[in-house]
Amino acid sequence: MGNAHPTIELIQAIMEYVNTRYESSDRVVSYEAAAPEFYFAESSAAPPSSYKSAPMKGSMPPAPQADEDRLASPRPKKLRLSRLFSNRTPAEKASSVEEQCYEMAPEPSICLDEVEGSFAGAGCINLPEPLIPTPGSRSLEELVNNPAESFAAMLFRLIDEKGLTDPEVYNKAGVSRQTFSKIRSKEDYAPSKDTVISLAMALGLKLDEVQDLLNTAGFALSNSSKSDIVISYFFEHGMHDLGLLNETLYEMGFAVIGG
Repeated sequence: MGNAHPTIELIQAIMEYVNTRYESSDRVVSYEAAAPEFYFAESSAAPPSSYKSAPMKGSMPPAPQADEDRLASPRPKKLRLSRLFSNRTPAEKASSVEEQCYEMAPEPSICLDEVEGSFAGAGCINLPEPLIPTPGSRSLEELVNNPAESFAAMLFRLIDEKGLTDPEVYNKAGVSRQTFSKIRSKEDYAPSKDTVISLAMALGLKLDEVQDLLNTAGFALSNSSKSDIVISYFFEHGMHDLGLLNETLYEMGFAVIGG
């Protein structure tokens, strides 16, 4: 693992960084996402504030005492726009702004009050705009036949930009010459995530460059993985010492790179 050893201060700084990034990652289901059938026919029918960030673990949290009567009361009927306009004449429908919205997004599952033709109880509802192809947009065939830069192409471009040689990079990265030769000779060679990270360390890349390089190989550094956050910390702070990274990962109980 090399001679470098992480200090207590470094471990503490990384632990704080990891906890902040990990806790901010999107792993909590909001009340709104968990309750798509919530009715908005009453002007006061907004989700209780205590629900908004409640973690959803198999069931909905109990309603606050103050809201039990309202939630237990009979719910207004849910009407679809097609039924709402069913008794209008063709001329009335054609001149209706609501019907024009309906034509753009048929049968949207939105909740209205019992008053036919009225949006008063539901407030302002913005229906999605129709999908219109942008001028000059490429077809699926064009996209498939013109893929983005490959891992190998990006890697060797970065090596040239850094003014380094192949042996300098693979020796510093701890990658075998055979593996590096496969990357050089096979455009579609699929390296492991550890290999990509090791090469990125040897190249002294910034965090956004690392993410781009990983993306070309089908990987990413995720905020949902604590070991990935440790790796992100090193790149974000310009610490390109693979030995120190592995010592830190080991001290924190995570798998080392290439281990």
